[in-house]
Amino acid sequence: MTNIGAKVTALIIEVRREYPNATDYYAGQIALYRAIERHEAFKQKVSDAAKVYNEVGAPMGWEGFDQFIIPKPDPLIEVLRSVGGDDRDYCDYDIYVKEIRAALDARGLEIREKGQ
Repeated sequence: MTNIGAKVTALIIEVRREYPNATDYYAGQIALYRAIERHEAFKQKVSDAAKVYNEVGAPMGWEGFDQFIIPKPDPLIEVLRSVGGDDRDYCDYDIYVKEIRAALDARGLEIREKGQ
């Protein structure tokens, strides 16, 4: 799952830049409005793609929907969050995991699921 907390923080920061004197309540209302507006736009985009898929039929395949697929979370990020919490103010797990994976790769090591 994506990091919702980081997205909320980014949206509030965006609103605060435009409305620096807004109360927390008003900034929250604007952020909520934008989130719903963006979600509705995304739903429309998916709907339009589904309509094209339906009109074209099976030969189109699922390629048109690749843009809507949410990638599975990196298991290493999930492990780090379970150990260190989900407080992104202190650690950017995405960057940290890339550094760990690069260090492992440089040593010829890898992380994989048991039994693989």
